[in-house]
Amino acid sequence: FLSKAFWLIFLTSEISVRNFFMNINIPLDSEFLVVQSDNGQLLSEVFRLKPTSPLQIYRLGAYKSKDILTLSQSGFVRRRINFHKLIIKTG
Repeated sequence: FLSKAFWLIFLTSEISVRNFFMNINIPLDSEFLVVQSDNGQLLSEVFRLKPTSPLQIYRLGAYKSKDILTLSQSGFVRRRINFHKLIIKTG
């Protein structure tokens, strides 16, 4: 099932996304977006495949001027299709 929570956080460009989320678990089924300034606004999604796995950062889009917003066309499930050789045990 997909998490019912949707998170949006704004970070300054001086803060590393990886360092900020170093000890924070962001489950695979949650939507956690990060907005960060870098010659415009960058919009990224972050999650972990499991609590001990590396942070996955997926760039969703960028806002570089007053009128231009570019966004990824990939859906939620499509962005999580690569499990990086993670073995999932069931039943």
